[in-house]
Amino acid sequence: MLSADQKTCVEVDECIEHGHLCQQYCEDRSGRYECKCASGYVLDKDGHSCKLDNEQEGFLYLSLGFEVRSMPMFNAASKNSAYDTMHKLDKHGFARSIAYSTADKTVFMAIDMNNNEGEIGALKDGIFNVLRENVTGVGYVAVDWTQGNIYFTQKYPAPRPGISVCTREGFFCRQIIPGQPADLKDGSARQSYRGLALHPQAGRLVWIDSYRSTYKIMAANLDGTNVHPLVENKLPYPSGLAVDPIRNEIYFGDVEEMLIERVDMHGANRRTILTMGVSHPYDLAYFNGHLYWTDWGTDSLKVADLSEHHQTTHIIHSFTRFPYGVAINHTMHQPTLTSNPCSPDVFDCSWICVAVPSTTVKQQLEARCLCPDGYTTNGNDCVPLPSNKRPKGVSLALHFIVNNQWCQISADLRRHVLHEELLQCRNQSGFWVHEWRILRGGSECVWQNGKDCVQLRAALHRRPLRALRLQFG
Repeated sequence: MLSADQKTCVEVDECIEHGHLCQQYCEDRSGRYECKCASGYVLDKDGHSCKLDNEQEGFLYLSLGFEVRSMPMFNAASKNSAYDTMHKLDKHGFARSIAYSTADKTVFMAIDMNNNEGEIGALKDGIFNVLRENVTGVGYVAVDWTQGNIYFTQKYPAPRPGISVCTREGFFCRQIIPGQPADLKDGSARQSYRGLALHPQAGRLVWIDSYRSTYKIMAANLDGTNVHPLVENKLPYPSGLAVDPIRNEIYFGDVEEMLIERVDMHGANRRTILTMGVSHPYDLAYFNGHLYWTDWGTDSLKVADLSEHHQTTHIIHSFTRFPYGVAINHTMHQPTLTSNPCSPDVFDCSWICVAVPSTTVKQQLEARCLCPDGYTTNGNDCVPLPSNKRPKGVSLALHFIVNNQWCQISADLRRHVLHEELLQCRNQSGFWVHEWRILRGGSECVWQNGKDCVQLRAALHRRPLRALRLQFG
């Protein structure tokens, strides 16, 4: 191309003009461009699309409210729409959103109970357990599979609407994105959310914010810092988010416009991707060039192959009720980090460790240790806030390890009255395995399990969350 001086020629980066045609990566060559694929993929015959080395692997998970189903990944050649029921919640609640971690082989659920109360649940090996109770206004759930942390939204009427992060077992939690306060005189002044998605490799999260009838697609680091809008205009009624971690792009639907759009992680290059076959998108998931979404307009689960020049929407399955959350189980969908900054070998954090963009090295991550709600930083540790400075609705918790099992008990550490409370223990996978009784008065505790009795003498009020390791002989 002729340069501005009209005398010399400069090399043109063909990827700037044609790179969007590549499904994953584009490399500039002299006078041309070449599409490349990530590890685990091979370039298709068309020279633009990337296909998995193993096309037969993987499953889709879908919530139908009171039931979670499993079905094979979409394959246009076989069009297999068979499904199995993974779990029935029955009267336990209503799963509005689900997320899957290949590292833990666990399905996480945001469960809506009666009267806006909710729970965060986990399903592993056919066993369902509640990780967090009394989660008012719970909406969406997402999982950072690199660190095992769980993120979820809480809308009005939660006492503290916003977005929180919890450790894998649900023990330590912190609100990282506070929501807007409610104005009881204005019915539109109610904080709500219409989507949540994570990009752990980039240390980022994105969500759809709804307040005063205004919608925004927002982004932040996984510790809640660097909050900023990605899309603020022409969003009549957005719903559902999905991330393409290879191309660093975000997909979002719009109910009123009946379409699905795409934008990059900087909020640029916004494009309409799908209109045909899009009616009322609720939740989205992206993997291997395929965009999946649950559609309330047709009560169905749909998919479109975005690697095709003329995208065709397929109905994977139709239902007799609204489909809700959709998640993907495939090893290539959640690649591990080449270097994990939260690894115990390189970073000491006994609380909530998250990986965020490095402040010194471009395209690298660094670890941050977060204190749970109700605690504040004291050097390299976390200490409880006085009760008059804790956020409304936040209570402290005692945590122990008994026979190599995590245990938890909610307690007000300022009380010194002898009383009895239920102590529940979990194994290292985070599932309930035993129940114990604890008699606690001041700093002295008596642990009983019917046969053994161990006295624990410790200043629990000074270091309430330090894990205490006990063994019953």
